[in-house]
Amino acid sequence: MTINVNGRPGGANIPAFDSVADARKLVVLREDFIGHISGTLDDTNGGIGELGFIVTDVAGSADSDVDIVTTAATVIGHPGVISLNTGPTTPATNDEASLTLPGAIVLPSTASGDLVYMAAAVRFPSVTSVEFNFGLFDLSLGAGRDTDSVSIELDVSADTEFNLVSEAGSSAVGAVASTTTAAVDTWYTLELAGNAGSVYGWVDGELIGKIDGTHTALPLYPGFKVATETNGEKAVLIDYCMIRHPVDR
Repeated sequence: MTINVNGRPGGANIPAFDSVADARKLVVLREDFIGHISGTLDDTNGGIGELGFIVTDVAGSADSDVDIVTTAATVIGHPGVISLNTGPTTPATNDEASLTLPGAIVLPSTASGDLVYMAAAVRFPSVTSVEFNFGLFDLSLGAGRDTDSVSIELDVSADTEFNLVSEAGSSAVGAVASTTTAAVDTWYTLELAGNAGSVYGWVDGELIGKIDGTHTALPLYPGFKVATETNGEKAVLIDYCMIRHPVDR
């Protein structure tokens, strides 16, 4: 059976993932952070959630960890919310935490016409002095954008709006600012779609823009990063993460 795939979920007027796509040509992964969340939720945990996300202390020694969020006003309509935290132990400027899948993704070639698609719902208890990225990151998991990455970024000290950014070999492929200013205690749906030649981003269904260029060809970890620009702990709340990846057969 064939299906026509003419756009991303919930959107229109953007490039097709595949003009005619075999249903078995796509792998769809979704983590709702409801099951398999137990034990010490830090970098000693072998896998958080159904997909096995890993916590990493990217920078600093503040003991990055994950909390299960149960506050009614926060989780209503969003079951399975977790909080990725830079760490409560002597937090310092530039402490950074990541939550990534252990399996790597390579951006499809431009010639294939395929796109990797990612989506997540996130919320910030504080947007003061916070840095955040959602997307695909170099396996070294260096600070911020690292040497190679494609992500939606919130770096409040530079821009209070979400940005679509891409790095290849420590050089900026491009950056595009959205018109959405991040606010406290507000849920945002973030989406990415891209291949080796073009990357697209959305915030709450609004297209941020497109970055054309030679994006990184290296394997990348999908996930989240959060950092603090002060000596106070920072966090990002995450409801779900979804990935749609083309499969070569």
